[in-house]
Parts: sequence; C-alpha cells; structure tokens
Amino acid sequence: MEFFGRLGPAFLDFAIARAHRLDLKGWVTPFENRILITVQGPEAMVGAFEMACCIGPDEDEVQDWTCTDTEPNHAFEAFELRETEDPIRKE
Repeated sequence: MEFFGRLGPAFLDFAIARAHRLDLKGWVTPFENRILITVQGPEAMVGAFEMACCIGPDEDEVQDWTCTDTEPNHAFEAFELRETEDPIRKE
C-alpha cells in the first residue's frame, strides 16, 4: 500500500497502532511525499486496515492511495517502523 497526502508522524503512529490491533504483520516506511506499507494477515483484516488508513487520523490528510496484492515472499514476525534516508519524523 502507498498513501499520499499531508502525512506525518500521527499517520505513522495510527498505522502502527491499527496494525497491532488487527494482529497484522509487516512494516511501514515514511518518505517525504508518501508512506509505503507492506502488510500480511487475513484478507478481511488487511481490508479493514486499508480502510482505516485511507481515513487516517484527524491531524493528517490522505489524498490518494494505491494497493497492490502480491504473493508473500517473506513471513514477518511483527509490524514495525522502517526508517529511510528521508524520514518524516522530526527529532
């Protein structure tokens, strides 16, 4: 899944909390202009996660998103944040 818009730390925290609540596995990576999420779990829970994230927290605004189904090539043990060279979190 890729989410685009005015997205910041609140969106990351929201996505991580929602994934934990739905017992999903995978990761979220913030970039300057988008959030990339890889998620594994039961189809219904992944769908619920996608819908929750497309609404997002009040602090942020999701303007667009894409979702692509792929065959898993790795079994994740948890859901985690993976930072990048251009994180959106400000320390």
